[in-house]
Amino acid sequence: SSMTESMMIPDFFSLIVDLHPMDDTAIENRIKVNMESLNIVFSRPLIKRVVHFFEDPLKKHKELKSLEVAAYNRLAELGQATQEQLMDTIRNQKLSDVDVQIKAPNIIFPEHFKADEDPVVLVLVLGTLSIKSDISEKRASKIYSSTTPEKQQEKSRITAQNLLLYDRFDLRMTSIQAILSRDPINDLLSIEKGKRLINQFDINISLDVLKISSTTLPKTKISGSLPSLNTFLSAERAIKLLLIADSVLTTFDTETDKKTDKHVESVETVENAERLLLQKTQLETTTDIDFDFSIPEFIVHFRQEEKNRDLILLTFNNIVGKFVKKNTHTEITFALNRIEMQDLIQPWGAPFKTLASSHSSSKKERNLIHIFYKGIPKDSPIYEDVDHYVDVQFNELQLMCNQETVLTVGDKLLHIVKSIDTKPPSTITTSSDHIPIVKPEPNTLLQINAELKSVVLILNRNGEKLIFSEIGKSTAKALFITDGAMKINGTLGALKVQYLADPVVMEHYPYILEIDKGQNLVEFSYVTAPDNEKLSHPPSPQPFDGFFDLKVNQVNFIYIQKFITHLFGYMQDMQQFITNNAAPILTKSGSLPVKTLLGFLIRLDNPIIF
Repeated sequence: SSMTESMMIPDFFSLIVDLHPMDDTAIENRIKVNMESLNIVFSRPLIKRVVHFFEDPLKKHKELKSLEVAAYNRLAELGQATQEQLMDTIRNQKLSDVDVQIKAPNIIFPEHFKADEDPVVLVLVLGTLSIKSDISEKRASKIYSSTTPEKQQEKSRITAQNLLLYDRFDLRMTSIQAILSRDPINDLLSIEKGKRLINQFDINISLDVLKISSTTLPKTKISGSLPSLNTFLSAERAIKLLLIADSVLTTFDTETDKKTDKHVESVETVENAERLLLQKTQLETTTDIDFDFSIPEFIVHFRQEEKNRDLILLTFNNIVGKFVKKNTHTEITFALNRIEMQDLIQPWGAPFKTLASSHSSSKKERNLIHIFYKGIPKDSPIYEDVDHYVDVQFNELQLMCNQETVLTVGDKLLHIVKSIDTKPPSTITTSSDHIPIVKPEPNTLLQINAELKSVVLILNRNGEKLIFSEIGKSTAKALFITDGAMKINGTLGALKVQYLADPVVMEHYPYILEIDKGQNLVEFSYVTAPDNEKLSHPPSPQPFDGFFDLKVNQVNFIYIQKFITHLFGYMQDMQQFITNNAAPILTKSGSLPVKTLLGFLIRLDNPIIF
């Protein structure tokens, strides 16, 4: 009986290696791995010990980097193999059939480890991981290399090269989900909808690994496709997630070790030698990693826990991303085709249901948001005084501001901000053995270029549409300097405001406020001073921490008392909410600096008011 029961229990881990399997003569090796599931509890003290254990060896990574550069140069000197050598390699290559089936561990992140109360626990259920080598392409490559040149020419040369040059693996992760719970062991067996953070989903990934040294082909190509995702958030859940995230992140915070002048000098010597080596060799740009992913739909349910209802339903459509790691820089591309936000608590029907909607609904049309990032290390041969570039392209978006919903959601968001503010501040220890830091020459830490096509905002209150406003094509450029200074400048292409509450006014005066079409109708700039410095802006003798300059070329404004009453009434309700709820929290947290002195210069060129 006991033997029968033990035979029914699967082994936790099993590994099978089959050399020259008899059932497939084309395969030299077959590897099969199976592993059962495991629960891993994230313990801060344990992780800290592990981090400290590996900390010293990792610090020496910088000193070894120059050796990596030299090794890379040696590989580059070897060059690419000729077509004949490549074909010979493919004919003699060994085919390995890899089959890995792992029931991935469940990672458990407790909110705390207090004995007197049960913590809320974040559980990442990673499901099952499957890895299989795609030997069909390898067999095809062998067949291809064995055919005559005439037959080879009938196929695409590029496709054939991909078959020959890469090992492909198919990765599949199934039944992935996340929950928040105080009883994770039981809830893992039967997860209630109310405890889910994200619904169960699968991931399919293809991994291509380059088999030769090349300066033109990516060393590793990763392509992933995700299904439609559903997440469930609330203010209470967001607070718990922030507390857990803070616990996880502070685990990896380490105290700054004391460094001697000799050590600092040695590190600087290595960095200078490495920079000179890179500039001297002028390395060709090579791609280490090429990773792309796509998500057809991502849905976020923002809930109100006390009433057990959804407040906002936020849907993102056709999300694509790409990450490229080169030896000289890193590139990240992100695109979102469409967004829609639905108000689920307003009682006024379909005209007030959609809070946000983008016009770009077709894949052929321009994406709603397109973001491109480029990061360049200072030791790169292509570095030009800017560490990070960000380019943002924003298409058309229509926003509807239902005041009651905005105040309800705003109250929930303030609960999250308040929870962050009430956390105890981290203590900072200082050492008496202070080493003077040489202040480097300022350079641009971050440069952001942004372009906006159109944004429409409609203000509603009590089921009545009050004001329509539209901002046309606009641009902005922001520079963040390492010395603490910031420079922002931009243009506003067009601005139109309509008074929707009175049809009679709409008939006679379609636009209450209008900036005529033209070039650079509104120009603005905002500059802040470097750390511990002030800005001077004549003719004012007063030094400023920041200065805002606005120039409007031509404005047509029609003064209507009812419009002013509606606008100020709407803004007064919002201001009262901010004064009573947001301002005390932000002021206490330091988000509203009370001692910052700002200067303003506003110029109106030929305004027309009647």
